[in-house]
Order: sequence, then structure tokens, then C-alpha cells
Amino acid sequence: MGLFPMGGEHFRLIASNPLSKASKGAEPSLDELQRIYDQRSHIPARFHDLAWSSWFRINSRMVSRLKVGRLLLGGDAAHIHSPAGAQGMNTGIQDMINVSWKLAMVMNGQAPPSILDTYEADRLSVMRGVLFRTDTLTNVIGTENPIVRTLINHLGPFIGGAELVQENATAGMSQVVLNYRNSSLSENHTHGGAIRAGDRVPDMPVRLRSDGNWKETTLLSALDASHLTLVAAVPDGTTLPSSLKACVPESRFVEIAADAKDAARFETTFGKAGAAVLVRPDGYAGLTSPISSAADHLAAYRRKWFSASAADARS
Repeated sequence: MGLFPMGGEHFRLIASNPLSKASKGAEPSLDELQRIYDQRSHIPARFHDLAWSSWFRINSRMVSRLKVGRLLLGGDAAHIHSPAGAQGMNTGIQDMINVSWKLAMVMNGQAPPSILDTYEADRLSVMRGVLFRTDTLTNVIGTENPIVRTLINHLGPFIGGAELVQENATAGMSQVVLNYRNSSLSENHTHGGAIRAGDRVPDMPVRLRSDGNWKETTLLSALDASHLTLVAAVPDGTTLPSSLKACVPESRFVEIAADAKDAARFETTFGKAGAAVLVRPDGYAGLTSPISSAADHLAAYRRKWFSASAADARS
């Protein structure tokens, strides 16, 4: 059972395992809600002035295809599941962010229509994972097994309150740790750092070169959500090849270096020799490469996915 303050002395109550059977002809009564509350809460309270009540059945299902011809599905039209973990809105937003930049580039003649096929390839596995996790969490929370119930009641607060569990749960539920490493849009060329094509670009303090000078900012602030962004992450004193910026003319180009506040993380992410990372508009790395060979890799990648000739050839 959960009780949520709605303001104005109104509360919303949600409970599993009701005391009576759901009936189409009668909604849950104030008396039943009171008895559920008395059974499951140690805090004395009396309910009154019931405004609305309803039986709620959890549905869990998803479509098998996200793209059929010119039809694209996402959000609630593509997947529905338990509200456990509040994953529905995050998943729907991620669906739309993933497909919208691809659709925009196709409409603007900057990418071939076939890039839309990567939407389904990227997102279907994510949807399956969300359904699995929410179903599992719902089953655990709603179990009537006395042994499992006792373990949840007594050990749950200690386990759930652990710092490591909190960090992993937050990253998982906010969906910032999901990746598209298996996407055909993800192309890796070994560069010595931890980031891989298909990973969400992590935020961190960095120094950004602007008009010949360095200024402090954050990595995500340096990206452009309306364009591809070529990020050249360089160790201090490194001179970039003149051909690097020219190989992706339609992209935003940023040169960054480690900030003293988080220099170790910068090196872990991009490697000691630095790296070139082509970041998609949705914030995920499309290509990673050593800086020394990045121009050739980027030129080939651009010809394949983001050029007028590719769009014309594949349309």
C-alpha cells in the first residue's frame, strides 16, 4: 500500500491484494480502503469524503515492431507495463528522442531513410528490459509468500538504503546507463578509453577551447541536441590534425581538455592519448576513434550514414 499527499488534505491511496474481488458494477468502497489502511499501517488515520476510486489491473505487453513502412510507434503506443519504478515516461521520452533526430535528418536530406531502421534496433531491447524489470519488481512487491514478505519488510530498508544500491538504482531507473553498443550506427575504433560507441556520453567538468582560449564548462553543455557533435578530447599540449574538423562539415566541433576537478575521470573515459567521439543528437556516441586516425574513420562513417549521396542512394 502506498499513500501519497495530493495537497488540500487530499491523498491518493494505491494498494495491491485487495480484500474483496474486483467487480465491474461497484468500485472500491471507502470502508474497504479504510480496512486496507488499518491492516497495513501503524499510523492512526480516518478516511472520509471519497472523491474517486477504481479497480486497476496491471497490463504488461509491447509491440514486436516499431517501424512498419512509414508507420513509427513509440511511447504508450508501443509498450505498456506496471508503473513500478516509474519507467513509462522515461521510456517514452527516450523513444521519441531516439527517432526524432533520425527522422529530422531524413526529412532534411542529411541521412538515408534506412537510418530509421536503427530506431527499432536501438529501442526494442530496451523495452523488453523495462518490461522484465517492472514485472519482476511488481511481483516481488505484491507477493503474498510469507517468507519473501518477511524478508522484504525486515531486510528491504537496509538493502535499499545502501549507497551502492541507491546509485545503481538511480542510474538504472533514470535510464542513463542503457546503451546502443549493438546498433549498426555504433562504430568503435580502439582508443584506450572506457567510452564505446553506443554509450551515453557522461557529463563531467571539462575545459572547452573557444576563440583560442580555454573556459570551464561541462561536457553535456558543449554538445548540440540539434546536430551531430564531434568531440575532440585532447591531453594538454596536443595539436589536432588540421583535417579533423573538415571531415564533418555539418557537425558542431568542440575541442575539450581535462578539468582539474575531474582529470582522472577524463583520462579514464577518453584514454591517455585522448579520443575523437562523434556524438549523436540524442547524446550517445556514434563513433569513437584515436585522434590520429579519426579523420579517415569519420569521413567513411559520414559517407555511409550522413551524406547527400548516401541519402540519394538509399531512398
